[in-house]
Amino acid sequence: MKVNRAMRRIVVALVLSMTGCAVDSQSKDNGWVPPPIQGIPAYRDLVGRYNKNIAKLDQLRARADVEITWYDHKGRKKFQSGDDSLLMMRRPGELALSIGKLGHDVVWAGYDEDRFWLFDLSEEKTSYVGYHENIGKIGARSLPTPVRPMDLPKLLGVVLIDPEKLPPRPRVEWIKGRYVIEPPGTRMRLTIDPKTYLAARVDLLDATAKTLMFGRLSKPKRVDVEDVAKSQWPYVAGQLDVTMIDQRDKVTLKLWGMSDGAGRIQDRQFDYERLVRAFKPKTQIDLDEHVRD
Repeated sequence: MKVNRAMRRIVVALVLSMTGCAVDSQSKDNGWVPPPIQGIPAYRDLVGRYNKNIAKLDQLRARADVEITWYDHKGRKKFQSGDDSLLMMRRPGELALSIGKLGHDVVWAGYDEDRFWLFDLSEEKTSYVGYHENIGKIGARSLPTPVRPMDLPKLLGVVLIDPEKLPPRPRVEWIKGRYVIEPPGTRMRLTIDPKTYLAARVDLLDATAKTLMFGRLSKPKRVDVEDVAKSQWPYVAGQLDVTMIDQRDKVTLKLWGMSDGAGRIQDRQFDYERLVRAFKPKTQIDLDEHVRD
């Protein structure tokens, strides 16, 4: 068995060396990269390596810089930024993102296991809230932002994948030097770096597997996790650049000072009723007001 594997590697190396010019030409023309000599990993193995990085990351707290570019209904370009922002996530289904400027929150977005919300804390002070179960139903309205709070964990590559739910073949594709998989039931396409097994790009898909938006992940940073050896600290992308398909809207999220937030992440940060009492919005918009089953 060992002899066969050794022979295979020698043959592959010889073929690549003899066709070096063709390989270089293909790489330059269409981004084709030869697959690893050891072959493409099985789906379960690849997902296991991807999951290993974030397996112990039950919660995340990070300082953030946020930039959002979008166009209103009249085609006017809009821009919002926050250089004093904070991201908090907690498994299985809670997130809070405050976008702040000069020490004041201008936006607070988040979700729990049942609902999702956004508080626009500008002069008008408006809140938006809806239930997850109504997303996609007739009459349901969307948040006035390009990216929904519940999209962020997927786009950041910190969602665990079930290795036992197998997709149809090809289960693992090799595209432009990276592994690509579509985990069943996630409406997500993951592009995984073959050296680090971190997500390099995440596509969020519609019901027909067409890309709605994609995020490019870069500048991975270690996350300080309490009671875990530093050598085993997970990596999370330090920068996320999101582009909406068929739209000009863009979101950039830069993270730093990342930790598991031990003792600093609290229930009240994911409590919608408490947030209403704290922010006192002048207008409350029910996104599900006109939903029809």
